[in-house]
Amino acid sequence: MLLLEVNFLLFGVRLSNSTFLLSGSKSFKNLDDIKTNVNVDLRNVNDRCFNQYLDDIKTNVNVDLRNVNDRCFNQYLDDIKTNVNVDLRNVNDRCFNQYLDDIKTNVNVDLRNVNDRCFNQSLDDIKTNVNVDLRNVNDRCFNQYLDDIKTNVNVDLRNVNDRCFNQYLDDIKTNVNVDLRNVNDRCFNQYLDDIKTNVNVDLRNVNDRCFNQSLDDIKTNVNVDLRNVNDRCFNQYLHDIKTNVNVDLRNVNDRCFNQYLDDIKTNVNVDLRNVNDRCFNQYLDDIKTNVNVDLRNVNDRCFNQYLDDIKTNVNVDLRNVNDMCFNQYLDDIKTNVNVDLRNVNDRCFNQYLHDIKTNVNVDLRNVNDRCFNQYLDDIKTNVNVDLRNVNDRCFNQYLDDIKTNVNVDLRNVNDRCFNQYLDDIKTNVNVDSRNVNDRCFKQYLDDIKTNVNIDLRNVNDRCFNQSLDDIKTNVNVDLSNVNDRCFNQSLDDIKTNVNVDLRNVNDRCFNQSLDDIKTNVNVDLRNVNDRCFNQYLDDIKTNVNVDLRNVNDRCFNQYLDDIKTNVNVDLRNVNDRCFNQSLDDIKTNVNVDIRNVNDRCFNQYLDDIKTNVNVDLKNVNDRCFNQYLDDIKTNVNVDLRNVNDRCFNQYLDDIKTNVNVVLKNMNDRCFNQSLDDIKTNVNVDLRNVNDRCFNQYLHDIKTNVNVDLRNVDNRCFNQYLDDIKTNVNVDMRNVNDRCFNQYLDDIKKNVNVDLRNVNDRCFNQYLDDIKTNVNVDLRNVNDRCFNQYLDDIKTNVNVDLRNVNDRCFNQYLDDIKTNVNVDLRNVNDRCFNQYLDDIKTNVNVDLRNVNDRCFNQYLDDIKTNVNVDLRNVNDRCFNQYLDDIKTIVNVDLRNVNDRCFNQYLDDN
Repeated sequence: MLLLEVNFLLFGVRLSNSTFLLSGSKSFKNLDDIKTNVNVDLRNVNDRCFNQYLDDIKTNVNVDLRNVNDRCFNQYLDDIKTNVNVDLRNVNDRCFNQYLDDIKTNVNVDLRNVNDRCFNQSLDDIKTNVNVDLRNVNDRCFNQYLDDIKTNVNVDLRNVNDRCFNQYLDDIKTNVNVDLRNVNDRCFNQYLDDIKTNVNVDLRNVNDRCFNQSLDDIKTNVNVDLRNVNDRCFNQYLHDIKTNVNVDLRNVNDRCFNQYLDDIKTNVNVDLRNVNDRCFNQYLDDIKTNVNVDLRNVNDRCFNQYLDDIKTNVNVDLRNVNDMCFNQYLDDIKTNVNVDLRNVNDRCFNQYLHDIKTNVNVDLRNVNDRCFNQYLDDIKTNVNVDLRNVNDRCFNQYLDDIKTNVNVDLRNVNDRCFNQYLDDIKTNVNVDSRNVNDRCFKQYLDDIKTNVNIDLRNVNDRCFNQSLDDIKTNVNVDLSNVNDRCFNQSLDDIKTNVNVDLRNVNDRCFNQSLDDIKTNVNVDLRNVNDRCFNQYLDDIKTNVNVDLRNVNDRCFNQYLDDIKTNVNVDLRNVNDRCFNQSLDDIKTNVNVDIRNVNDRCFNQYLDDIKTNVNVDLKNVNDRCFNQYLDDIKTNVNVDLRNVNDRCFNQYLDDIKTNVNVVLKNMNDRCFNQSLDDIKTNVNVDLRNVNDRCFNQYLHDIKTNVNVDLRNVDNRCFNQYLDDIKTNVNVDMRNVNDRCFNQYLDDIKKNVNVDLRNVNDRCFNQYLDDIKTNVNVDLRNVNDRCFNQYLDDIKTNVNVDLRNVNDRCFNQYLDDIKTNVNVDLRNVNDRCFNQYLDDIKTNVNVDLRNVNDRCFNQYLDDIKTNVNVDLRNVNDRCFNQYLDDIKTIVNVDLRNVNDRCFNQYLDDN
């Protein structure tokens, strides 16, 4: 009773015309009355009550505010307008009317949870042309609002808020079924503007007014982007384009434009006389760049422009062009129009040439280069061309080419040219008749063969070659008095790989030929006669200094076969081509038996094996292979990157079976394979292995290679452990058990290990052990581990710290006390008890972000009469504590601290 009287004295306030006492449960009874239409004057009421009152109004309490005081009502309305969750289902008329007025006059109202009466009225007003700003309106209202707009409600949005209008337009543009037949002007105009300015609008179901207007604008040069436009509009649009509507498509969308061009190109009857520039230019470009365009019915402007461009050197491809254009084009070509056909289409060009060749009166004096060159080529390659009346430029060029080694077929050439041609051939003009017509060539050869005094020193190549071929292929030619050029050439050809049959050749030539073969001449004897070839081979085999670099295949292959099949050949001075080929074959898996091969070859062979030559020794002879392996094993610098499988496998076997191999300079393939085997649990003894291998081996162990060291030698294992302990970047995720266990043991027994970059498996295991009560001394542990360890402690890891080291525990407690985000819900008892003790004994702890378990326990203790000194307690706790005191929590404040009690009294 005494306490109640004190409370009356402390907390009495004047409300309206009477004194209203707030204390204990009585105070909350009075709040209920305030909320149920009591005439309460809250102008001077305490903040806590007023704030609570407003909170209740805002949180759906049935409050009748018809006669409420101005301060509350104004504040209430302000909150309604500033997006407070207010339930007005039963609110008083004054508030509701004011509220609606504000909604209608562009106030930022959040109606997400507003009562039905208000919401329905609000929507009705929105729909009936009220100027409502819904930029920040609640989702329920806005979504309903948009739904109504979209479902054909007659809404006037001329002055509607931006959020709604923009959303509305977005929906219209993104294929929402909107009926805009009666939509307001602002929306419709904006909508049309967007259609015209490249907005992705789907009009498949759009209202007639919009669609018709849209099409009209499309047709009247509006910049419309129809890339994603609805089918109805697009089809109508294309139909209009195709039916001669004056459409300006300069900025039209890609889909329409591309379709439009496709239709133009595929023989659609389109009248482009007034078409826009972009389309026309594109259209012409496509015509010119090999697009299949049918221009039979194309408009005059395009056709004329097209022909002008064809005639003025535009790159036009007319392979599939329409007949009207092509015929006109050809007529112009034929009637001396200056046409540049360098890049003209094949159909036109071929037709053009055909006409030229079939005696059409064509004046080519200024014709384009491609045509003229092709024309000349055809004349020269046996095309039936009548040049009797051909222009001077062509005829002169033609004759020049005939004389200067051009492949010309003159079988049906005109008399003027042929007679001139033969005269020039016969009078020592430089004529190339290699592919000359039969009539001329036969006449020419007949003359050569019938001992006409012809000087062929500068004669064309075809004739001369044929002449020589006859000499070489057993034609009864008497060359005793033949001209020097022919004889010398004949001999040169014998020596330089010409297919010559000398079986019946004259003695002068054969003797000279053999002499040259023997004296290092490059002779090709692939088809040579037996007499020469047998003699030739005998000389090769009996150590004659023969240069076979360019020798014929038959001889060379036979020669190599003999070398390879144990023929006693002495190659010490043999020619380079043969020797190199021989060695190449040995090295590239040829079945060669070298048991008795000459020393030069064998020594060279071994040198190459040892010096990185790609040798395949799968079937090589034993002498070589054994020597080869011996050298590999005895520290020879051998590169085995591409060595044969037999050698490499044997080599690796020896490495793996404890052969003392030094690999310091070993080839990469072998070394990498060797290391791979070492790493994959092969029993390798590396105690004396070369430094390169050992260092590489250790490097791989340290850089996450899957190495099994269960049986590895002591040198490696000890070095490996030393590196692990001295901060080497080692990844031990798959490392062998022996190493890993030893490693962990050392970590746990206070070895100074730096694990900043240690592998994940080890580090995670290490942390797990720390966290599961392993006796780990972390006083000198590395930073990564310690920091991770502390992070885990702080972030709800189940860590048992009963025996944890002092450094960690002290750091941990310091962090807890200094506002570190620590979750102690499952933390160990020692830490938690110490932590709570510190909180309760006035330690400066900032608990703003402290874990829930601790904070709740802390508050519980505060609330259950624990002697807590909160003078310096953190703000979160104190504020929460006061809130609980103020919000009818059963708090016993008889022994509460002064700061809290005073604050409490001040507030009340």
